[in-house]
Amino acid sequence: MRLLLLRLIQKKFLIATACILWLIIIITLSVIPYHLGNQLTGTDTTFRWDYLEHFGGYFLLAVLAGLWLADRRNLRLKLTAVILIITTGFAISYILEYIQLYVPGRAYNLVDAAYNAAGLLAGTLFVSLVVLPVLQRRFLTPGK
Repeated sequence: MRLLLLRLIQKKFLIATACILWLIIIITLSVIPYHLGNQLTGTDTTFRWDYLEHFGGYFLLAVLAGLWLADRRNLRLKLTAVILIITTGFAISYILEYIQLYVPGRAYNLVDAAYNAAGLLAGTLFVSLVVLPVLQRRFLTPGK
């Protein structure tokens, strides 16, 4: 049991590092000047691929943050951790969108913020309802 806890603590450090690095990547990509060119246009629709990028980036951020903040004893995500992930993620997302008003080639877009929020919510649900229960069964089930 001690060895398992040591491994979890060591992995927590790695997960925390990955989470912080991913956040730095999101911030960097959000504030560098950008030229539009990532749209797929068809005959009657325009789909912006960057919406999926926003969703995926914040989804991964929420998953990493959820793994980092999960309770070490029972591998569950407490309500306070969920609230922290979502509110902090929303704040970061909105602040970065606002900063884009002053970055050449960027624009303030509430649809981007909505996809960021959707990614945060989906990632938090995914880590809470899928990832952590799998880890619980794998590491905390007696007899394994």
